[in-house]
Amino acid sequence: MLKGIMARENKNPHLSLYFMEDNPVEAVLVKDAKSSSVLMNNLFKSMFELPEIRTLDEAIRLIIENDSDARALMGRINSPDNSLADTPVRIVRRGRLYHFYIYYSSDYELFIIHARDMEEFEKLTSQLDDYAKGLVQNIFDLEVSQRKLIESKNRLNRQLKASNKLGLTTYESYKNTKSVFSIFTEIAVSTLDVERCGIWLLEDNKEKIRCSDLFSASDSQHISDILFLYKTYPDLFEALKTERLIKADDASSHPVIKKLSESYLVQNSITSMILATIVLKGKVAGVVSFEHQGNIRSWEEDECGFAVIFADHVSRILSDVEKHVLESQLIQSQKMETIGSLVGGLAHDFNNLLGGIVGSISLLKHKYSDIQPDELLKYINMMENASGRATDLVKQLLAVASKQDLTMVPVDLNNSIRNIVKISRNTFDKSVEIIEHCHEVPAVTSADPVQIEQVLLNLCINACHAMTVMRTYRQDMGGILTIDIRKIVADEIFLQAHPDAGSPAYWVISIEDTGVGMSARTLEKMFEPFFTTKKNTPAGGSGLGLSMAYNIIHAHGGFIEVRSELNRGSVFQLYLPVLEQPAAYSLKGQEPKIFKGNGLVLVVDDEEIMRVTMKKMLRASGYDVMLAENGEEGITAYREKQGDITAVILDMAMPRKSGREVFYELQKIDPGVKVLLATGYRHVERSEEILKAGVKGYIQKPFTVYELSEALHRALMS
Repeated sequence: MLKGIMARENKNPHLSLYFMEDNPVEAVLVKDAKSSSVLMNNLFKSMFELPEIRTLDEAIRLIIENDSDARALMGRINSPDNSLADTPVRIVRRGRLYHFYIYYSSDYELFIIHARDMEEFEKLTSQLDDYAKGLVQNIFDLEVSQRKLIESKNRLNRQLKASNKLGLTTYESYKNTKSVFSIFTEIAVSTLDVERCGIWLLEDNKEKIRCSDLFSASDSQHISDILFLYKTYPDLFEALKTERLIKADDASSHPVIKKLSESYLVQNSITSMILATIVLKGKVAGVVSFEHQGNIRSWEEDECGFAVIFADHVSRILSDVEKHVLESQLIQSQKMETIGSLVGGLAHDFNNLLGGIVGSISLLKHKYSDIQPDELLKYINMMENASGRATDLVKQLLAVASKQDLTMVPVDLNNSIRNIVKISRNTFDKSVEIIEHCHEVPAVTSADPVQIEQVLLNLCINACHAMTVMRTYRQDMGGILTIDIRKIVADEIFLQAHPDAGSPAYWVISIEDTGVGMSARTLEKMFEPFFTTKKNTPAGGSGLGLSMAYNIIHAHGGFIEVRSELNRGSVFQLYLPVLEQPAAYSLKGQEPKIFKGNGLVLVVDDEEIMRVTMKKMLRASGYDVMLAENGEEGITAYREKQGDITAVILDMAMPRKSGREVFYELQKIDPGVKVLLATGYRHVERSEEILKAGVKGYIQKPFTVYELSEALHRALMS
């Protein structure tokens, strides 16, 4: 009997009303309980000769002819009593009797007015009563189906958007699981409309599970470090081993989840919960929790599916962390191997440098009574040059050895080449002649300068070994190492030869040696991790150098090409993208100058030679100086003289109380204290922390009076 079903969108965006438009027997009007809007089927319109109307008031004005009928009908509509659904309101219109049946459901938020022309109805069978009731129920059921469909569609849309956001959030972007997990839990809470979402990781051979991050929507707070033990909740831990998903509509009655009732569910008002395990390399690494407050919640299948997808995204982040840690360990291992290769040459070169300094000092002591000014200046210049070379060597080695993340900045590759050539000349066997050809203008790329110099140093060491320790005893030691740089444009021919090229221009660094060369088989395997041709040579080797070089250059958007011939040598060519709009670079040094200042400076350093030297440097710069030989003495001095002290120069590594501890104590005394950090260590994590906390500047030992005065001037101006 039903010819069609029509859906129309109501002005209320939360509701679509369904009704039987062409039903030939039953006249129906449907009203949204939240508004005055109505919809009618064709029979209702024709029964009362109604035009297109939009509100119940319009319909009643056109249908009802007397006040008593109007009051009766509106009274039933405004005070619906479901027990009277089968009791009609009698309406007389144009001498004909009509029955109006009023149906209402708070669950559906709908009024349905079912009208009958009694004269016509009496001609039909009483079986139509059951039909009419079924018709009304169909309207209600159709509305519920529509609402469920819309809700399901909205949920799936939210889940799809959330999954895209989770996929775009990577560990590489933050280098910190805490930050990533905070983003994840906030996304998950809003997606499934739950009060809390947590990420929990197993520890201590799966004897503990600890909350890494749990976000609460009501107070927008992140908490962590909630701990559950296996011995307290064995059923939960065992369930996590075998169940990918634990769905608890009623958490208090679930056979596993209810064990958490007193310690967790009740105190956090949790009524329903989903747990999805985090699987890493085929083993359970933890679990994610979705925690609902309020009425018992029946979890939908798509919500359970999203919980599993969310757990897989967490697993991806943990996998990235493992990969990052392993890569860092491999890189650090290669750095230590590189330094080991340089130790012999470094010791030899440092002895030469110290020999120049010690020899000059001994001559000065021997001739101090009658030495001429010109000769004195000569000795001073010799010692200054030697100490400068030693300082550069230490700084370069610290750069190679340091642990740090990839930091992309504009880098002039000319400077990188000069730095590596300086180390190579100081440490390589003297039978190796080194020739460098830098570019006439700054060769600027976006790079991590430490990692680029590590690649160059590794390749230069390999070239040196190819010309020395890898030769047989019958071959002459030594050869020529040539390093040059040029710029090429990625034209059509270049792109055909290099299909992976993505930059319009490249800097090409060539490292060429005249060593033993490589066979075609070696060329095929040389970038594989742990492959080495030095195993049976005095140089040894882990086989990580070229593998790390390949990965580093690839991470910079570049690539490596190699040509080699046995007994003729090898050429490594590094391609790095040209930075088209680099910052201004100046290759010409400026004459050093002392930045003059005034005020009292407190120097805290445990080395007497440094205290005395800095005192003289600072006085030459115009400052008064106060010395402290340890952190406790420095804190006491500052507490007593803080009104007079302009700045504090603080050593980082001191016994008993470190520079870090001293700084925080000084901050308690005076939050505005101006501190310049002076340390012999490279700028490492400990220094980064207190720089962010308020230290005004950083200077690395050793330094000149010019460098110290400038660093202090900048610290005072900040």
